[in-house]
Amino acid sequence: MTRLGPSKASLMIADLDGTGERALTEGTLDYNPAWSADGKWIAFTSERNGSADLYRMHADGSGVERLTDDPSYDDQAAFSPDGDQIVFVSTRAAGTANLWILNVKTKVAHPLTSGQGGDFRPAWSPDGKWIAFSSDRESSLPYAKGRWEHLHIVDIYLIRPDGGGLKRISKHGDFCGSPKWSRDGNSVVAYCMSAEDTWTFRTAPEDGETTLMRIEVATGDAKPVKAGPGVKLFAAMLPSGELGFVRPCPSYSTEQRVPGVASRFAGWNPGTELERPHRDGRSS
Repeated sequence: MTRLGPSKASLMIADLDGTGERALTEGTLDYNPAWSADGKWIAFTSERNGSADLYRMHADGSGVERLTDDPSYDDQAAFSPDGDQIVFVSTRAAGTANLWILNVKTKVAHPLTSGQGGDFRPAWSPDGKWIAFSSDRESSLPYAKGRWEHLHIVDIYLIRPDGGGLKRISKHGDFCGSPKWSRDGNSVVAYCMSAEDTWTFRTAPEDGETTLMRIEVATGDAKPVKAGPGVKLFAAMLPSGELGFVRPCPSYSTEQRVPGVASRFAGWNPGTELERPHRDGRSS
């Protein structure tokens, strides 16, 4: 095969104000980090032994442990609240991107979703009763602006960890991806854009515009979250109640830019909070 980059992708960690940046892994292709709810483990995808598999390590980068060993592509891990299971995306079903669930202790995995549509970016609810994910399973892949390229239309779905209760909660017709749960479990936040914009901003994402939408789980009602202009990706609810997200270059929260960090696929430690300056100059 011929590969045109990247030849290296390391996992980095930094304080939430952007200081103290340091490498957790080096010299390989590592990406898509995900924290456990207790903040003790980071699951991630690595191609260090060939095709993409799941690994986990302690928060300081020690104790790296391989979790999957399959010739298929395993990616996009998310811990259950108790840390005993991981939901992830795998192409084990004849090349289709479906969701699978892994028992962390036994390393045994079983399929959660099926079908020809692709399922992506799963996220476990705080009470462990639901898994939110994005999927193109109902998309007809329409053509973009009369051209030959297809539009990737993705919706937000919920499913129970036992495979029951599958339902779509986003309005069909546009693109909504990477759902993350609110701390009370009543809503999910996803980044959304029009179907045509998935084509328009494909080559220059930094010039685009996405909207962070809060979708109520019970009703499907959706409202935009105020987060400023530009492309906003991979939202995460922080312990402070703010919403963290990624732009193509720096990382941001809904109230401030986190300086000095150039990142993709950011994972936010569930136990950290943003520093806030008091009026007398002190921070908290």
